[in-house]
Amino acid sequence: MISRLEDALLRSNKPNGAFREKLFEYLDDGATLRRLRAASRVLRDLVDHHPGRLFRNLYIKAPLTERQHLRSLDLILQFCQNLTITVEAEKHDSGRSSRRFSNERALPNHRKVLAKSSRYKWRQSSDSRTTHNLSARASVPPGQMPPGLQSSQHASRELWASIFSRCDDLQSLTLRIDGDPAWPGRTSVEDAIVDIRLALEDSEVGNLVEVRLTPVHAMGIIHLRWTGMSAFGSPMPALAPSPQVWARVETLDLQLKSPFATGKLLAAQQLMFKKIMYEYLRSFAPTLRSLRFVWLDGEGPSPLTLHLEEELENRLPLKWHKLEELWVGNVSYPHRAIRLASELAPKLERLATLRSTHRDSRMDLADPNAWVHVLLGKRQSDPSTWADTASSVYSQSARSSYEPGGVSRTSRMVPCMLDLTGRGSQKPWLAAKRPP
Repeated sequence: MISRLEDALLRSNKPNGAFREKLFEYLDDGATLRRLRAASRVLRDLVDHHPGRLFRNLYIKAPLTERQHLRSLDLILQFCQNLTITVEAEKHDSGRSSRRFSNERALPNHRKVLAKSSRYKWRQSSDSRTTHNLSARASVPPGQMPPGLQSSQHASRELWASIFSRCDDLQSLTLRIDGDPAWPGRTSVEDAIVDIRLALEDSEVGNLVEVRLTPVHAMGIIHLRWTGMSAFGSPMPALAPSPQVWARVETLDLQLKSPFATGKLLAAQQLMFKKIMYEYLRSFAPTLRSLRFVWLDGEGPSPLTLHLEEELENRLPLKWHKLEELWVGNVSYPHRAIRLASELAPKLERLATLRSTHRDSRMDLADPNAWVHVLLGKRQSDPSTWADTASSVYSQSARSSYEPGGVSRTSRMVPCMLDLTGRGSQKPWLAAKRPP
């Protein structure tokens, strides 16, 4: 006997706005449809009739444990165009600290003080060796790793490789990484990141043009880098390694958990992260057409001005030869980025900065009102004429006064103008003119 749901699905055959179409939008989360498909023959026929539409967006959680959980994905991965992977910390990672603090609560008050002071002294002496220990552990040849860890990493990497090898039409990859924004070393989160990256590089994913890291932490960037300061290599490198999967990326979305806001990083660690960030962005600079770069929980350097950071002055500025769109948020000294935008990104057509009213942990980056669109004008011959009042552009609120045509009063003071009405975005190279 056909159920009411099946009967409604069979009767709903209108192309636009039909009940069937609306229902599929809510059920297409990567799991619900597959379960219904297994329970109902009628629904199975409906799903098989439009497989390309129903399984374009898929969601997977990491770390992966068993191959049997992937059997249901084997037939639908070929239709996936947008893959979202959520990387979460394993329970035992967070359980270590919780057990330690629960043990301390059971101690008498005077022993708590001794325990905290001894832990502080240990951290003080070991923090200076954090970078060395991390590099040493990460660079150990796979053959010298403990057998259990080696086999576990190999199995996990095989699972991810089997997934990516079936994603023939994958165009967009989103990684949602729940990592520690401080400097935790290499945990299960970082292990999963390395497995995903190496499996992706060894797979033939020729259509991937968009990568979104929303969010990602400092250690995530360290383990995702693929050129520059030596990425973590594959235990058995292929005869023809394929980092070209990254070289084809045209759109990059980075939402970074600021490691500077935690106050736990040493000066040497902050400098190392800035250098690694410089190398990571440099690897994408030749190919990117669109870049969204936002710091979460605090400010950080702009991708256009990393070479101006302290102790990075000897680095060459990053040249963005193909960049057409740049969205930046919570960057320090925003007027520097505006000042250098036309020089470092000659094809830049759109530059947007996050409003000061939207710079908190609850910000919605998809909200168009969260951004101030800066329309770049021609560079003046004398760089000294560029006024530092461009920093006021970064802090414009949504209620800023503007004049007809979308030109604000602020734009008369700097060689750029604000598009607060949205009409000027159709003419990105329109220069501001002074009134007669």
